[in-house]
Amino acid sequence: MPETLDALIIGAGVAGLYQLHQLRAEGLKVRAVDTAANVGGTWFWNRYPGAKFDSEAYIYQYLFSEDLYKGWSWSERFPGQPEIERWMNYIADMLDLRKDISFETTVESAVYNEETGRWTVRTDRGQVIDTQFLITCCGMLSAPMADLFPGQASFRGRIFHTARWPQEPIALEGQRVGVIGIGATGIQVIQTIADTVGELKVFVRTPQYVLPMKNPTFGLAEVKAYKDRFEELKATIPHTFTGFEYDFQHRWADCTPEQRREILEDIHANGSLKLWLASFAEMFFDAEVSEEISEFVREKMRARLQDPKLIELLVPTD
Repeated sequence: MPETLDALIIGAGVAGLYQLHQLRAEGLKVRAVDTAANVGGTWFWNRYPGAKFDSEAYIYQYLFSEDLYKGWSWSERFPGQPEIERWMNYIADMLDLRKDISFETTVESAVYNEETGRWTVRTDRGQVIDTQFLITCCGMLSAPMADLFPGQASFRGRIFHTARWPQEPIALEGQRVGVIGIGATGIQVIQTIADTVGELKVFVRTPQYVLPMKNPTFGLAEVKAYKDRFEELKATIPHTFTGFEYDFQHRWADCTPEQRREILEDIHANGSLKLWLASFAEMFFDAEVSEEISEFVREKMRARLQDPKLIELLVPTD
């Protein structure tokens, strides 16, 4: 017989756990399923060297419960994957969510019946679930791009995909390693393993705009400072453009060139996503503004790289 639910959630990551908690609080009969063996979503799978937040940890947290928020203390501004995964497990345990999650379970089909207004969902474990609501919390990072290159099957070395990094430790010390791609993930991997591998080759197709991350550690004073701001953050974050604590505060046309430069320098020194999410919104709509800000970043990259060959290879031209 099918299991009958009010709601079925696909995914036990940040969104899935939140939905499970909220729907249970509404009195619904609800279950979550996840292919992974534990909670975490993208933070379960993406455990590659250097994986970490690019959002400040204290604004990534749930804000619906002050006790839950203040019960966890971060060790740094942008923590790494192991700490994030521990936080996810803390959430699952504190909210007693595991009893309503089926791990190592993948949805294979979902069919909606227009007459009954219900879904019939089948899993790879042979389960049949009848549910009124089907809520997908799979995220945008759940389907890795694999098998992209001819000859992968005959490659004699080991191939690792960052989105499916093994659970067990991988010893890269002294090894010849190739990294394909210099997006955010590639950069995290490269800077983490560069000093320990025997030889590192990086394969670059498209240069990327790159800014330095400033990641101070948090002691007792820093932890207390952000926890004391709980009410402020709870009131602010839902109303900003991107759900961060900071927002666009300046209009390009209202600033002189000198003022624009000063603002960009201050944001660059902050070492966060502010250049993208709290500088000048006009860069998304005005090609000239976008080019000026892009050139500011390119200038910073050239100054840091210095080597003309690296500049040619790594600094974008568009």
